[in-house]
Amino acid sequence: MTHQRLWQQHLGRDEQVVFEFSISDRFRNVNLLIAALVSIPLLFAFGLGIITFVAAWFILSFYLKVSNIYCLTDRRIIIHRGWLSTNTISIDYDRITDVTIIQPFFEWLLFKSGSIYVNTAGLEVHEIKLPHIDQPNLLKQKIYDLINESDKKNKS
Repeated sequence: MTHQRLWQQHLGRDEQVVFEFSISDRFRNVNLLIAALVSIPLLFAFGLGIITFVAAWFILSFYLKVSNIYCLTDRRIIIHRGWLSTNTISIDYDRITDVTIIQPFFEWLLFKSGSIYVNTAGLEVHEIKLPHIDQPNLLKQKIYDLINESDKKNKS
């Protein structure tokens, strides 16, 4: 998945995308399977199964992936949300104070995913939530590695 055209609109001079990601494929696929299983008995109820499955397919196969796109650059995290109406947020690494992972048992068991929360100085609440991320521990480590690299560049 590459969204170069999208990121070019938001990148600063000499800034480069290091890693991009979205909601976990496994999360979307397992939920699509569940929607298909629910739709089968609804097929006999006036065709509601087809409508249910098509709506679930659109949301899980297209909308969630396109409307939740994230990237790590060499300077910051960029969060792009939305499809027709969009919202883009960025947080510079030097403003990040904490990165927290929350993995509820069933989410980890079924999807092998979790949510990442990013906090910045001055606020008590989680400012950014990245839900249903595949391998959140590895992503957290990438973020901390990029924070350390950014600190080294700023000090020199």
